Amino acid sequence: MKIWKKSEKHWHTPLKGSDRPLRRLLVCRPDRLGDMVITTSCLEPLRRCLPDVHLTFAVRDAFLPLLRGNPHVDELLGIPAGAQVQELCASWEGKTWDAVAHLNPDPVMEEVSQQTGVPIRVGYSRGKRERL
Repeated sequence: MKIWKKSEKHWHTPLKGSDRPLRRLLVCRPDRLGDMVITTSCLEPLRRCLPDVHLTFAVRDAFLPLLRGNPHVDELLGIPAGAQVQELCASWEGKTWDAVAHLNPDPVMEEVSQQTGVPIRVGYSRGKRERL
């Protein structure tokens, strides 16, 4: 699978490292309830397009009960309210992903994905958070 990035006006430049097979994908949405609920609509198409990929969905701890039993998610990860980078890195130690999709710009989650060595990071860039 190739993952593409936007170059000028066209999506045509493959991302570095995207030639390797995608086996494990982390989808992050650590913000408000309504935003997380809307985001769940992308899980079924992701599953349909990537049937063999292990799909992990990371959301606030409080929202985990709403997602349990979702047939399109292989694993749920809770993000405690106010969690800091080192805390999340320690609690997710040993977990690996080939790519992460940040569906909301969140500096803590962006830093966690960098520190845990996720090679492909996709998401929004806002202001100083253009490092994705």
